[in-house]
Amino acid sequence: MKAKHIIGLSCALTFVLGAATSLALRDNNPIPVKAESIEENMLAFSPGSKLSTYVGYQRYEGYQLTLSGQEFTNNSSAFVLKFHTISDRNCGLTFFLNGTQMSGASATPTSTYLYDETGYRSTVSHGSYAVGYFGDTSSSYVVIPFTNFSNAAASATVNSFTIAIRLKGVTSADKLYLGSLNAYLRDISIVENYTPTESLDLTNATSVYKPTPTNFTAYDSGNSGITADCMLANYYDGAGITFAKNFIETFDSVCDPQGQTDHTLISTTWSSLATQYNSLSNEAKDYLKLASAKFDLQSMKDFDAKYSYIFGKYGTKLGLENFAGRTITSVSVNQFRYSQEETNFIPLLVVASCVLVSLIGVVGFIQYKKKHQ
Repeated sequence: MKAKHIIGLSCALTFVLGAATSLALRDNNPIPVKAESIEENMLAFSPGSKLSTYVGYQRYEGYQLTLSGQEFTNNSSAFVLKFHTISDRNCGLTFFLNGTQMSGASATPTSTYLYDETGYRSTVSHGSYAVGYFGDTSSSYVVIPFTNFSNAAASATVNSFTIAIRLKGVTSADKLYLGSLNAYLRDISIVENYTPTESLDLTNATSVYKPTPTNFTAYDSGNSGITADCMLANYYDGAGITFAKNFIETFDSVCDPQGQTDHTLISTTWSSLATQYNSLSNEAKDYLKLASAKFDLQSMKDFDAKYSYIFGKYGTKLGLENFAGRTITSVSVNQFRYSQEETNFIPLLVVASCVLVSLIGVVGFIQYKKKHQ
């Protein structure tokens, strides 16, 4: 839908939320992907204050995640990280299983595989330090075969999984990989009988990790002189997603598509949602306060747009409270000033055009008759 500036419309912003998607395979045999869930918690990884300041160190810093402790014996299994990234620079990451690092070597690099909802995207090869530089910011899933870990080729009880950034910084080129790490982890699952680059069957995936406020701890591989503040992790309560979806659906029912929304209803609805917001945990509120550019789920992007539109249009007029503390700009308001009215306007325009063409035809015919009488 193209945005149109329409004068005199009232709170007529409509969003269509994506339904459950499917992962299309190369043979066009769709395999369902787990839909975006309600209250889907996440860990948000970002650069620490000292990420780009160290030179000459081979060291890993990150976060060790406490897994479920399930045992797996199928060495063709793989870890699937629901690991959205919106970084604008390459990120050098490596992974540890039960404290043992991936076993990549320069001659035979370990590989991980990137997927999105449409299927396989690309392969990331890891060198002697088993570090992959994830520059593909459109991936939704990072897949790591069991065989990447020397301690899990035959079997493993999965107790911990570590995500770490590599500190090298020996040359200017190396520092390029210490850039803007913005990555969101929502789930780690295990799939069996995984075949790289072909299909990613999540229908029988077994989840072994979902973020909670307490199941991740800072990890430091140890090297004197460096403090562990090169990679940060923030826990966000997925109740923020539930609130965002409820906000959208509530105002979808309040806003009149004909531009006749009752302003009193807008005020009372906004006030009710503010009360709901105030009852959320601080971690859920922090989720809703993220900068617009850091929202990676479509539902959160839609919330941001609709919140900005309504508050920008009616905030001053109706004395609404900016309860989520979001930054409202004229751009965020204007670019979404389209509505269902344009759908109603187009048929009228078509009819008017047809009438005009008919009148021109009639006038032309009359003129023709006059000339030949």
